[in-house]
Amino acid sequence: CVPGALGRVMRLQRGELPAITVDVENDCYYGPNVLKPLSDYCEGAIRREEWEVASPPVLGGLREAGGSQPLSRLMWLYALVSSKGQLLVGLEMNGRYRLTRWPQAEREFPRHFRIATVMMRGTATLAEISEQSTAALPDVIDFVNAYMVAGAIENAHLYAQAQDRVAALTGLTALSEQIAASSRRDEVSVAAS
Repeated sequence: CVPGALGRVMRLQRGELPAITVDVENDCYYGPNVLKPLSDYCEGAIRREEWEVASPPVLGGLREAGGSQPLSRLMWLYALVSSKGQLLVGLEMNGRYRLTRWPQAEREFPRHFRIATVMMRGTATLAEISEQSTAALPDVIDFVNAYMVAGAIENAHLYAQAQDRVAALTGLTALSEQIAASSRRDEVSVAAS
């Protein structure tokens, strides 16, 4: 169960784990500045009854104190921890991937530094990234999944498909502009051919 499905600002506290308060409407959460202490939340499902509505005084205090963080950080952590070396649906083992921006969590996850360094150089397959970074393939897969969810991975195959789509749509736009500007039927048939 995810807090967005619950429709309010929700708070989660399990045992000794740090509390997190998720504000989906504002695309942020409140919790510790470091992510590792939240990793246990990413193991298994979170039941709906574990979430509680954040009271107005609690939420007001959190907002006043500042420190909200982008919800994408939690999504990144969830993808990293829950992937377990399995590539996300739609990604290919032999696809070519490139990191588009330097990771923000490298201090907490130092082994990712080597993976990020390889991926910043240019596109590579998962096996190439693993070999060049000396990281285990499951770690590379978890890294790629997490940064794909965070929007920081370029998949060369998907990028090429998107470029083809943009070219086709650009052509359609030009054709529709020509048709709209035409005043005679014979001009429309010339534009369309």
